[in-house]
Amino acid sequence: MDNFKRIAFAFLATAVFTSFNDATAQEVEVEEVVVTATRREESLQDVALSAQALTSDDLDAQQVTEMYDLGELTPGITFSPAIGSGYFIGIRGSATEAIGASSVGSVQTAVNGHVINSGAFADMGFLDAERIEILAGPQGTLYGRNVTGGLINVISARPTGDTSGYAKMQYGNLGQTRISSAINLPVTDKVAARVAYSSYVQDGTVKNLNLDTDLDNRDADAMRLSLDFDLSDGQVLQVTHEEHNFDDARLNWANRYCERDSFLGCNPTVRGTPNTSAHPAGTLAASAYGQMTGVDILRVHDVNEIKQMATHGAGVMVLEATGAQLWGALERALSRYPAYCDIFPHCSSGFQIWFDPSKPPGRRIGDVRLKGALLQPRELYRVCVTPRLAYHCFLGSDAPRGPADVVMDAADGPCLPALLRNLFVDLEKLRTANPSLLTVRLSPFGATGPKKDWIATDLTLLASGGQLGLTGDPDRAPIQVGGVPQGWLHGALEAAEATAIALFERSTSGCGQHIDISAQQAVTQCTQTMLITSAVGAPPMARAGGGIKAGEYIIRTVYPALDGFVSITFMFGEMLGPYSQRLMNWVHEEGFCDESTRDQNWIDFFMMIFAGEADPADLYRAQDAIAAFTATKTKEELMAGNSERRLLIAPVATTQDIVESEHLKAREFFEEVPELGHKFPGRFARATVAFKELGLPPKLGQHTKEILGDLTRTPSTPPPLDPAPTYKPLEGIKVLDFTWAIAAPMATRSLADHGATVVRVESEGRVDVIRNAGPFVNDETHPDNTAQYHSANAGKHMISLDLSVDEAHTVIWDLIDWADVVIESFTPKAMANWGLDYESIKKRKPDIVMLSSCLMGQTGPMNMYPGFGNLAGALSGFYEITGWPDRPPSGPFLAYTDYTAPRFTVAALVAALDHRRRTGEGVYIDLSQHESALHLLGPALLDQEVNGRTAQRLGNASQRYAVHGVYPVQGDDKWIAVVCQNTEAEENLSQLIGGGDLGDSTIANWTASQDRFELQELLQSHGIAAHIVSDSVDAVSDPQLIHRDHFRRVPQAYAGETVVEGSHYQFSRTPSSVLWGGPPIGEHTFEVLSEMLGYDGDRIANLAAVEALY
Repeated sequence: MDNFKRIAFAFLATAVFTSFNDATAQEVEVEEVVVTATRREESLQDVALSAQALTSDDLDAQQVTEMYDLGELTPGITFSPAIGSGYFIGIRGSATEAIGASSVGSVQTAVNGHVINSGAFADMGFLDAERIEILAGPQGTLYGRNVTGGLINVISARPTGDTSGYAKMQYGNLGQTRISSAINLPVTDKVAARVAYSSYVQDGTVKNLNLDTDLDNRDADAMRLSLDFDLSDGQVLQVTHEEHNFDDARLNWANRYCERDSFLGCNPTVRGTPNTSAHPAGTLAASAYGQMTGVDILRVHDVNEIKQMATHGAGVMVLEATGAQLWGALERALSRYPAYCDIFPHCSSGFQIWFDPSKPPGRRIGDVRLKGALLQPRELYRVCVTPRLAYHCFLGSDAPRGPADVVMDAADGPCLPALLRNLFVDLEKLRTANPSLLTVRLSPFGATGPKKDWIATDLTLLASGGQLGLTGDPDRAPIQVGGVPQGWLHGALEAAEATAIALFERSTSGCGQHIDISAQQAVTQCTQTMLITSAVGAPPMARAGGGIKAGEYIIRTVYPALDGFVSITFMFGEMLGPYSQRLMNWVHEEGFCDESTRDQNWIDFFMMIFAGEADPADLYRAQDAIAAFTATKTKEELMAGNSERRLLIAPVATTQDIVESEHLKAREFFEEVPELGHKFPGRFARATVAFKELGLPPKLGQHTKEILGDLTRTPSTPPPLDPAPTYKPLEGIKVLDFTWAIAAPMATRSLADHGATVVRVESEGRVDVIRNAGPFVNDETHPDNTAQYHSANAGKHMISLDLSVDEAHTVIWDLIDWADVVIESFTPKAMANWGLDYESIKKRKPDIVMLSSCLMGQTGPMNMYPGFGNLAGALSGFYEITGWPDRPPSGPFLAYTDYTAPRFTVAALVAALDHRRRTGEGVYIDLSQHESALHLLGPALLDQEVNGRTAQRLGNASQRYAVHGVYPVQGDDKWIAVVCQNTEAEENLSQLIGGGDLGDSTIANWTASQDRFELQELLQSHGIAAHIVSDSVDAVSDPQLIHRDHFRRVPQAYAGETVVEGSHYQFSRTPSSVLWGGPPIGEHTFEVLSEMLGYDGDRIANLAAVEALY
């Protein structure tokens, strides 16, 4: 709306107001201010909270037009400008500097109780406000879980029922005009309307001399239509429609509108979203579009200018070159491949290069075509190119005006030919052509959301997913799991699981779909739900290198041995205390502790500490004694004692230990590939169905002719249903769940998410160990109140049986008859002792699918080894490679193999169900958590096998990237992961720092004084992979995880409501869902017996009478 319309509207409002304003004098009386601070209307004097209210008269009298003015008027409020629009707001010292429109600070702004970003107020001020309510402190959480510091709530004026209004205009320098107005109109005796309008115009304050345009101008307006409908009996229906419009050219500290584009930075044809930075990989930026369409461009005439621009990595140009010169430039670029991949030419569509990298430099190109026509040596071509590529390849070419024939850019990222990386495949078009096609996309943060285009490497993925912040020594930077980068592998495991589920569904529907996988979400599984702590009101979890932090105490898990290290579970409680007692007996026998230490009540020890009945010093005295004892023995001697005395000790295995393992040899885990003369990690599970033998890996292009020679093949699926079904992929599948702890329950949780009916069997006599592990909702310790259990067992039905009673076994066999799948995770022989082993079940139900999951597998010399995922992590090599070279191993956070095994479990089960569907045969699967996890160390194990090179601890160093580390930022124990993934990123970082070397100390000195959120945005905008090291608070407020619905609030019978983690991937047609949090013991016993098994009331009563039910 132009200024004339704005002023005309204001004069109209003034005229209405002047004509109908009642000029009769009114008696002055004290006005009662009614506020809604407690979510209901009360007099301000009666509100028992720290609340302030400013009426519209107060705002006029004090000339409050913008949010910032409140800081001058109201005690205890501070404002500072944010990046983009909006403010960082503090109330009584509580503030969170959350960056960007999608971030959430601890102090929030709202309109009529609905929380919105402060940017709207930053641009428009207050639109026709009746009053402003200010709540200080945590009562702001009445308006949302993140509003812990306070709330500024703007209450808009409602229709008065009469004909009245007002108009205000302000003028200032730089062409500033501000208009605010409102009109009340009675529509009928039951309907009243109010129209409010506001605008703000200001000329630019900065002149762009090159383009002769203004920057930092303002042109914004807002309108609100309010309708009140009198429904009688004091009931009023209030309807409000409000619009804000912005059209400005703000500088970097103000609004930025961008539709991200991986080639152009921002799509110049689309206005885009406010506060969105350009895609960091799009080094051509939006100006390249102008050059391709003939708009005037920057002219560059000599090498020195090109070199100067290339130094700063900025700008684009159009060069005119003959076909021979263009060919030569391409040869110069390709001559550096693969050593200098950051200048590999990546070109616009229609321009094709055929080259052979095996040929010597200068003779690698075989053919170059533009729109299908051969490049002509003497013909002139216009090439839109970055200065960096121009300097390296074109050198002295001139820069004429005009549109470009070819757009070339230096490839962003590691050594992968940009022509291949920039290849765009329209997956939706492919699925349209083939409705049965499944397409899978694994990306750092998922295909949608505010971080969908962020650059990431493995280290920054670990930082974004929370795993990094929980790993390492507390007095040093957080560290990666070493040896083999893990973040992308977790995403790949999710891809395998998701694809197996989608293929199973397609085998009946015939319909394909798209699977969108977020590596960040996949990594969150490595935190064992500890990212949930802040969402459920539990204390945060901190890293404790080589140990576990329990409250203020550190329970050590890594101890020295004569020839390395061992991991020991020295913990307490009914389940683990007896192991600790037997360990201390051995330590005393060897003379390393006294009788009082040996005879301590290790079962109830922690409860006694919290009750003040035990000295915490006894814990550290015992751990020191254990360390002195283990240091005198080899790993083999300690493992021999572990078997004899039934302890919980595991060797911290090296890659050499793993390759030479007698247990793995007995289970034939490694498979020989005769043609190569080496053994490779083999099957991740064993089964009654024969698996394919490993063969020679194919050579590049080996099967191209074979595949292209048969283009008539069609998908092996039934004809696609029309319409394509949207029910969950595993609907109708029934699962009987005998699992416990984390590894296997997380697998059955995934089955439940995707539609399977899962019945979990548990006993009050031996509750799941995870029920006694945090985080507890609202920090209330109770077996039914732990969010870890809620998340791992979400969506399952819980039946509680006492298997020592014969009648309970009858129920179990009826459930087996009902089920398609039986899954258990006890040590071998436990199910056989109950008569529930596979052979027994198979006799009764031949087509059953059964999976047994345990640490070491069902066979082999270590098959009876008890323990948890932390011990398997040590046995599987992850402890030895995680830590600093000058210190003992830290190991990954908690039970690492418990996070990897569920994906293998789901893929194996779904494949077995598919086999049963096709053949009618049942399948038994023996899944070793140890063996499946070894596939995440495949390259390190092959390096050991082929080269005899044992993987070492490297801290955060990388064999691939020079800049690869975790650096301090502002705040206590706050960090940022930074990786320069190519030489261009290194140059950009050097410029940001101010030149000099890029050693860790230099980078750390630069980052230490910076705000971490601002810094990650700065680095991302300069093409540098970076992410803050997220903790629970960061993750729960992460706009990307919020967008992906990662943390989900669901009902739970004991807590009322809990938070669980959602799926790490999204199906386009058959999405998953979470129905409820992990249930209390026996919650669904009656439902399972009556609805699923068809028991009548008398039969259920008889079971209760013989105490078969809990």
